[in-house]
Amino acid sequence: MIHKFTVPDDIYNNLNNCIKDKTDPYNQHLVGNIAEEYSIYEYKNLIEEFLLYEIGQSKFMENFKLAIFHPNPQKLKLNSLWVNFQKKHEFNPIHNHDGVFSFIIFLKIPYTMENELKKSPGTKSNLNLAGHLSFVFLGEGDRDHIIKNHIPADKTWEKQGLLFKSHLNHIVYPFYSSDDYRITISGNFCFDNSNIMLNEPNN
Repeated sequence: MIHKFTVPDDIYNNLNNCIKDKTDPYNQHLVGNIAEEYSIYEYKNLIEEFLLYEIGQSKFMENFKLAIFHPNPQKLKLNSLWVNFQKKHEFNPIHNHDGVFSFIIFLKIPYTMENELKKSPGTKSNLNLAGHLSFVFLGEGDRDHIIKNHIPADKTWEKQGLLFKSHLNHIVYPFYSSDDYRITISGNFCFDNSNIMLNEPNN
């Protein structure tokens, strides 16, 4: 359900350059309780081809056919791309995305999970999730069974990314151990309908 990948050095370096462009605020399109969120869609050519390849490599593609509208098979296209500059105490509440597939790329994580859990106000909790990314979904065949996949995405996750189906609910919890930014890039893929040919009605 979730596909992990590594970002090549050249793409990683190019993405770090393009996020310097903070001319297009994107907050109104996102649920994030994060002050600095910007569209970088004009730089989609840096990442789209690579991500389409990764989608093709993912295990969840085995049961997912892109050519669902025969004889006009639909391709995927990247239709949104943004960067989050998340600061201490900011967070993303539970949400999902538009489109078919979504992704998160971890450009910079300013903490180790060991330090984060020590600084968290939940140090005495039985579920300390400071600095975590969590996916939440219902178990198959049991409505009341909620499955939670807690990912300790810290500094060791830099240059890594995750692909997932866009409907999958997820949460980004606040962090506490650093005054620096947690920088991630996200986006959504949808079907490209531009080449679909509709049949003319019979007269």
